Amino acid sequence: MSVEALPAEESPDLDRDRHNRKARRIGRAIHWFTRLLLATVRIEVDGENNLLPVEQAGGQLALWHGRTMLGIYRFAHRNWWAMISQSKDGEIQKNVVESFGFNTIRGSTGRGGVRAALQASRKIKEGAFFALTPDGPRGPHQKVQQGVLFIAQKSGSPIVPTGIAANRFWAMKSWDSYMIPKPFSRAAIVFLPPISVPAEADEATLAEIAIELENAINEAQAKAERIVRGER
Repeated sequence: MSVEALPAEESPDLDRDRHNRKARRIGRAIHWFTRLLLATVRIEVDGENNLLPVEQAGGQLALWHGRTMLGIYRFAHRNWWAMISQSKDGEIQKNVVESFGFNTIRGSTGRGGVRAALQASRKIKEGAFFALTPDGPRGPHQKVQQGVLFIAQKSGSPIVPTGIAANRFWAMKSWDSYMIPKPFSRAAIVFLPPISVPAEADEATLAEIAIELENAINEAQAKAERIVRGER
């Protein structure tokens, strides 16, 4: 009686290498799609005077997860940092943002969040600037989670509320309704005055600041939407 050879199981390392190669290919494709598309979009920046002192001293901005595309393109190669989840999708996102000159730390509310937040805090104390999405990586949509506040509290740095809008765009059928501006559309990025998180803030105070930040990001986004509609 003959015995057929059983297929050897693939090692986790081999599977991971295959996925990483695929993520790099997809990342390159998204990079060039983004560059070609957004080169046709007219982007106006409002309130950059609120951003620059924090960027130069070390700190962070906060914007909603579904509005990152324009920010990654417009502020490419300024040595900013981003926090990317440790998921397989996160590997693609890592390749995309790094292709635009961002540095990355891996971690999220689901996996590696505390370690990544502490690492981000140390980087900010050294002068790094982070672009963070306080409702990411999986929501709830446009609700501030505690990670961004924890980083601000530990690092002693402020948070710049940021809003992004386009007058014509596609909204993906995803939890964050991810916005992709249409060709030759008009877009705006708005920075509002920074919000600080006291080092001694207790749980109740942090909850209040979370609401304040949430409202400020929504206010920045509403202002961006008025700008792209031609309203002032």
